[in-house]
Amino acid sequence: MPQSVLGKVFTCLTLQFIVGHYIVFVTSEETIDHVKKLWQDIFTKGSYNKFTRPVKDHNTPVFVETRLNLVGIMEINVVEENLTTTASVSLNWNDDNLVWDPDLYGGEAKTEVWTPDMALDNGFTKMKALGDSFVLISVLSDGSLLWEPYEVFQTKCTMDVEYVPVDKQTCAINVRVWTSEIEEVIMGLLS
Repeated sequence: MPQSVLGKVFTCLTLQFIVGHYIVFVTSEETIDHVKKLWQDIFTKGSYNKFTRPVKDHNTPVFVETRLNLVGIMEINVVEENLTTTASVSLNWNDDNLVWDPDLYGGEAKTEVWTPDMALDNGFTKMKALGDSFVLISVLSDGSLLWEPYEVFQTKCTMDVEYVPVDKQTCAINVRVWTSEIEEVIMGLLS
């Protein structure tokens, strides 16, 4: 479990920072029989529900470890006070409902499952959920998941240009869990 529990709002300063249909793909070492059996046993017979938090005990929070992988700064608009960046966000957590015997199904799958309901909190334009449904999530047989959505973040950033060209700006990228309660989803930093 993460050492630094930040609660419902996860804030990262200075660019240090985070679906309907089931689709299952497996890595090349797995067979089509593994895919069919995994689909049938977990998603059909097992009644997996991506709208249910991925814990057996619903008094237990989901711990989501997060890291921002900055790709680039696209634009700094001093007049409108906003910053546009591109980044992928690495999110890791465990899903108690997605544990299987790798001898029966193979060791890894890529699919659509429960994801934390996250959005940019200090966005300059309209709010939208983090990630897109076409970005599949890597699931290992022990229930550990890795989701790496790629995003363009356009954030509000108050800028003091009094000392241009030797000024220094600090901009935050604030990502927040929106509909889950603070005790349901806890964000932490991946080291």
